[in-house]
Amino acid sequence: VVDSNAVIGKNAGSHIHFGAQILDSKTETWNNLLLLWSTYEEIIFRFGYGEYLAHRPNINSYAKNMKNDFIRIMENKKNVQFLINLVCKEKYNAINFSNVKNYDDFSKQNTIEIRCPNGTLNPIVWQNNVNFFAKLLLYCKSPNFNRDLIESRLEKTRNISFKFYNEIFVDEALELCDLIFSNNIDKIYKAIFNELKYFLNS
Repeated sequence: VVDSNAVIGKNAGSHIHFGAQILDSKTETWNNLLLLWSTYEEIIFRFGYGEYLAHRPNINSYAKNMKNDFIRIMENKKNVQFLINLVCKEKYNAINFSNVKNYDDFSKQNTIEIRCPNGTLNPIVWQNNVNFFAKLLLYCKSPNFNRDLIESRLEKTRNISFKFYNEIFVDEALELCDLIFSNNIDKIYKAIFNELKYFLNS
């Protein structure tokens, strides 16, 4: 699809759509997603920078970071439809739920959209991103979801502001990879590839 003549602008993003059926209708699953995302959002953003060392200039205009919003939503402790209605109000979020209709509709319009990755023409980065976000979403309905560990980490990371999203948090990055990936190949391609590229460019 991306041929040798393709170009991207400095403000371009790489948007990835997953059928909403990748999750389920359980309130617990959606709460898990909000918890996982808000706990590791700075890692998720950094993983999405691809071959670049920082986010694109206008990322917060078209892919707003969601940590504080998600924490407020979780504190409401409402049912899943209430959660979705709260987070569906705005399209231009890092993860966009505005297209979600239900969980057994396989139409192409019923999607969860990931908007935070930087634009790229690198097919390896595209594959890396699709794999990472698919595994992140699937982990939210896993019986092995480690809520105790993630909540403990959230207490340590909840005050990290967006200005630090270009920083390296190695322990947290490896921890997230350990949670969502079941094999070392995926961990190497995502965590180690992303952090090595930083050191190689420093």
